[in-house]
Amino acid sequence: MASLIGVFLAAYLIGGIPMSYLAVRALRGVDLRSVGSGNVGASNASRLFARPWSFAVFAACFALDAAKGFVPAHWGPAWLAEGPLGGASVSGRALAIGLMAILGHIYTPYLAFKGGKGVATATGVFLAAAPLEMAIAVAAGVCILALTRYASLASCVMGVLLPILVFWRHSHERLLPALTVAVGAFILFKHRTNIRRLIRGEEPKLFGRKDETIARD
Repeated sequence: MASLIGVFLAAYLIGGIPMSYLAVRALRGVDLRSVGSGNVGASNASRLFARPWSFAVFAACFALDAAKGFVPAHWGPAWLAEGPLGGASVSGRALAIGLMAILGHIYTPYLAFKGGKGVATATGVFLAAAPLEMAIAVAAGVCILALTRYASLASCVMGVLLPILVFWRHSHERLLPALTVAVGAFILFKHRTNIRRLIRGEEPKLFGRKDETIARD
């Protein structure tokens, strides 16, 4: 049990490191929470920069946030081979650990528990826990983003598609599909205001002009 608590706590603290916030602080000296949507994720960070820098900032921040999920989900399962999760598959243990990293990103202890929406960190987690399914979901998300420039729409598509793929390939398991549904549902919940704006046609696009109006969550 001590190993379980220790690994979960470490994953939460790693996931909570606000990479985009720190990057914007270092590059622009700006508090990311006070600009744009107020979200401390890659999308909001990229909107502070004009093209082509916005592409680079988005990619870098997304990769850093994904790494926060991948590292504990990849290295953590070996520590939980025995104990309460010992009977679960390696992928199931990876996702259980990764869930703590995702929660750390969304409720970061370093910024008064106000973080991002968890998409990038979840991407890293699933690249460790279910790499093929995540790769397909990412490909779909990239296509949606390229066609529409709506990061929120791409995130929601990934949040719906990933549980379907995991259930299809891992129906014999319990923990992995169940946690995947939980993560997908939570990501959709965190994007509820974005979904309403998409329906109204008011959602801001990614990689637009630096000075365009950005809706707040």
